Amino acid sequence: SKEHFVLDVSRSPASAEDTDTINMDTLNFGGGSSEDLGPTLALGGSTEVSGVTERVPVATVYGLAQNGLHVRELGQDTWRWTPMRQRVEVRHGDTIAVILVSPPKSTEPGPQRDLEDAEAECKLGLEIRNL
Repeated sequence: SKEHFVLDVSRSPASAEDTDTINMDTLNFGGGSSEDLGPTLALGGSTEVSGVTERVPVATVYGLAQNGLHVRELGQDTWRWTPMRQRVEVRHGDTIAVILVSPPKSTEPGPQRDLEDAEAECKLGLEIRNL
């Protein structure tokens, strides 16, 4: 099938240059001086609170094929399987498997379950990255 999955990408927040300052949540400190600490609230991307970084979803994806879809989160060693039409949030660094085989070096499609890296090989995938 030509239609494997649907990727719905979230709109990124407007850049600081395009934002009308009267309607902003907060303003930059220092007016651009060398001591400028940046905006008082972070916009988009990852957020960090007490040393813990939270990865913000940038899109949702769902499989159109009967076999569903495998997605691997950044830094994980498991391909998560989801059934057809079940939405999954993806973040920067995550990979969506387009062609996943199991066992590795075979031509058999990955089964409809979660798979460890040692059980599967992604022949073709889509990694979510910043533009």
